[in-house]
Amino acid sequence: TNCTSSANIIGGSCLGGNFWSDYPGWDTDLEGLGETLLPYNNSNLIVGGDMAPLTVLGKIGCGNVTTNITLGRNLTINGTCFNFTSITDLIFNCNNYALIGSNNGIAFNLNDANRTTLRNCTLKTLGTAIQLASSSNNTITANLIYNNTLGINLTTSANNSIYNNYFNNTNNAVDNSFNKWNLTYVC
Repeated sequence: TNCTSSANIIGGSCLGGNFWSDYPGWDTDLEGLGETLLPYNNSNLIVGGDMAPLTVLGKIGCGNVTTNITLGRNLTINGTCFNFTSITDLIFNCNNYALIGSNNGIAFNLNDANRTTLRNCTLKTLGTAIQLASSSNNTITANLIYNNTLGINLTTSANNSIYNNYFNNTNNAVDNSFNKWNLTYVC
């Protein structure tokens, strides 16, 4: 989204469209404009729609991920939070923020997801931090995954690269396929 740098009606620093109190979309790149569910058309009550609705900076909530995400704040979650279903070539960067559960739920649920990257996340007090099913060639790196019942569960998922993560959970990992748990190196 293109941003014109100037104060807007809700106190942000980016001019775009309008602020809609019922806009459910996300600000995925931390500039204060919605990038999902566009054009926003107020329940089909306006023709066309707003291609740059104003949002609170970093507004995001649990749901289906269909675009690259850079997290701008910690999230407390219940149940399954972010679903990646039949998705290819996405990056979810937590930007060193945390997804915090209440000893249940799943932070990231990848089902038939390929070439997706999960990075820079703190995932704690969840049932399962990361779950992959029928997913391949994904990268999971630079994450802190702790105080969960299960850190990562890979089911019929192969050729994923899991490296440079910190695991400290009741059960750290379950994997029934061939995945790469470190980078290749020369001694």
